Amino acid sequence: MAAAALRPLTRQDGRAAHALLARRPGRDVYLRGLVWKLGVCLPDATGRLLGWFPDNELAGIFLHSPVVVMSCEREEGIRAFAREVHADWRRMPTGQVLTPRSMGVPFLDELERERGPLGIRLLRDRMPVMRLERGQLVSRGTLPATPGLWNRASLRRAEQREFGVLREACRNVTVEELGIDPEAFDGPGFLAALRRRLRSGREYVWMEAGRLVFRAAVSAATPEAVLVEGVYTPPSERGERRGTYGMHELCKLLLEQHRSIVLFVGQENARAIRLYERLGFVAFDEYQAAYFESRRGR
Repeated sequence: MAAAALRPLTRQDGRAAHALLARRPGRDVYLRGLVWKLGVCLPDATGRLLGWFPDNELAGIFLHSPVVVMSCEREEGIRAFAREVHADWRRMPTGQVLTPRSMGVPFLDELERERGPLGIRLLRDRMPVMRLERGQLVSRGTLPATPGLWNRASLRRAEQREFGVLREACRNVTVEELGIDPEAFDGPGFLAALRRRLRSGREYVWMEAGRLVFRAAVSAATPEAVLVEGVYTPPSERGERRGTYGMHELCKLLLEQHRSIVLFVGQENARAIRLYERLGFVAFDEYQAAYFESRRGR
């Protein structure tokens, strides 16, 4: 019987990778979207995909990049990947782990066993994963009404000329939710990701009289699901339900092309959870997010 092995995925593993990630397309939407778009052999700047092969059969997929993401049900595979991350830390230090909680807990445990104290700046231990299926979005008429607001709601894809507005919004939502300045944490990565989303039409805005009143982004997409992130209403625009209306419009647009919408939300963010539940979202899993003090490590 062949021994279990952790190794980089090759083009020959493509079919098996698609099949594994298709088992839970909502939970694994980020990895499935990455493979759907780029295949299993990623550009160097994106990171690399490794597979866990007990008895020569693919049973787990791991993204080794500044952001670690996992899809593996077997703890021995997760721990083997943690040891690989430790061994390769100088070349590819980790800044963030964003993954199903059932995988994040053993990964961080094994990484700490190898490295010692990890210097985690922020741990969001339990993040509900919420999903809205096509046909489950509530009608406008069931939402609290603000006179005239539906007539003014005009959500659209952001334009390149709005890069500065989006940069500020993306920074503000991260500082507000996490207490982390993304430009100080990883400025080049933060700006490169924003530019990619803009080029691919994955940044959405609602503008009124030249000012931003709502913003949200798509970070991954497959035919089955789309992952939404960075939902934001500036503080000066809150109180008139622009967030509710903007999110409703976004969901309506996305569900025309995808069967479901997925998002992560902090367990402590009761206000956001209520908003999503009001629209028809239902929690179905848990993620965990860990943010390290420094990607340079020791």
